[in-house]
Amino acid sequence: MNCPNCGAENSADTLFCVECGALLKRPESPAKPSDHIDDEFDNEQTILSIPKPLQATPSRPEQPEPDDAEPAKPPFPPEPAGVPESISDQPPNDIPADSAPENDLTGDRRSRKVLTVGGSCLAIIFFCICFAVIIVLVAAVTDPEGFEDLLRQLVLVTPAPSGMLPI
Repeated sequence: MNCPNCGAENSADTLFCVECGALLKRPESPAKPSDHIDDEFDNEQTILSIPKPLQATPSRPEQPEPDDAEPAKPPFPPEPAGVPESISDQPPNDIPADSAPENDLTGDRRSRKVLTVGGSCLAIIFFCICFAVIIVLVAAVTDPEGFEDLLRQLVLVTPAPSGMLPI
């Protein structure tokens, strides 16, 4: 069977095209659809139908009607048909104190941001110093005389009498 969408060849029993995923329409067979469905399904109750109750649900007991026929009260009092007073008391251009702008950082957020940025800067400085120390140590191991000359130029140590590094 060829796909009507992309023309790819599909087997006769597939529902969707293996290339593009389009739904493959099968030719209508002259037989009724109920012929191939025997007793596999209970037509009275399917998965989507509501099951029949097992027991009869007990009916609610009758409540006696009051002697005084009072009109039913609504569960909530009716709302006044106007603007609530809390909003109408404020001038139109005044911003309430509790509604701060969204982009304004609060003290807690600001301090957290400062700590994050400061900590990141300190970590970068620490790793740069460690990298420099590693480079100096590698230079000292590979070329001890060149390292001694470097230290003399930096005036970090005084020259040793017999060419040895001071302790």
